[in-house]
Amino acid sequence: MSPSGIQVNKLCIVLIAGVFAGVLVIYRLWPGDSSKGDTKLTEPVEEQKMAAGKEESKAASWYTEFVDIPADLLSGGGDDQVKEVVVQVTLNGKSLKIFTRQANPKGSETHLDVLFLHGQAFTSKNWLDIGTLNLVARCGHRAVAVDLPGYGKTTDGVDSPSKGAFIGALVKALKMTRPVVVSPSMSGSFSLPFLFDQPETAEDRSRGYLPVAPVATSTYTQVYSKSKIPTMIVYGEKDESLGATSLKNLIKLPNSKPFVVPDAGHPAYINNPTFFHRLLYNFLKIIAAHK
Repeated sequence: MSPSGIQVNKLCIVLIAGVFAGVLVIYRLWPGDSSKGDTKLTEPVEEQKMAAGKEESKAASWYTEFVDIPADLLSGGGDDQVKEVVVQVTLNGKSLKIFTRQANPKGSETHLDVLFLHGQAFTSKNWLDIGTLNLVARCGHRAVAVDLPGYGKTTDGVDSPSKGAFIGALVKALKMTRPVVVSPSMSGSFSLPFLFDQPETAEDRSRGYLPVAPVATSTYTQVYSKSKIPTMIVYGEKDESLGATSLKNLIKLPNSKPFVVPDAGHPAYINNPTFFHRLLYNFLKIIAAHK
């Protein structure tokens, strides 16, 4: 074979080897089947990212291994279980009409009272739409979602200094006993003063706190250490503003543990309700078991 022919063959071999190497690299770096993302919902729920959160939350007394929601709780019941109720709340000598959505468990026994608040762009209807109220009632708890003053179907308002007292008055009007408080975003301006204006006695007012990237968390950083209230800190994987800020502050609560909701932004419970419901189910199950 002529020298030119040998050079051509060598060039072909080099080109083939290059193409093969390129295909191999692409294969190894390719993200894979999108269906694999669904495994996030069945793997054990663990806190992710935020190394500080992992280290400071190991002592959470309430935490134990999480389980999946039983199939019968996921499949039973419809929206007819939820009732719309206007509640009269007395605050600072004034009577306020507060719109609520309520779901009561079947049977005579109620394990927990659970109070659902909402963010600025949302209302109690969101908890109805994603099935949270019915699910919580099927688990044996009383679920109440409220349109906070000035939002949704509640036209009466309250001034900022009275927001914490309003939650206390609402709990009294609803005849709830130390409700677990679920508080996303804007509602932190209500739930945080309710719990932490007097941090030492927060557990006298609530059996557990589930904040979802709430506002105003920096207000109470100096007193969080005085409260032992069981707290499940929740934030969306894609929430890089309030999610990160709230975690940084709330992790100072001694009995807290953080959990990130995958594929979710600021309203994490709406973006990924399946994952959020698993978190909520386990938190309520654990709290109810420790009376």
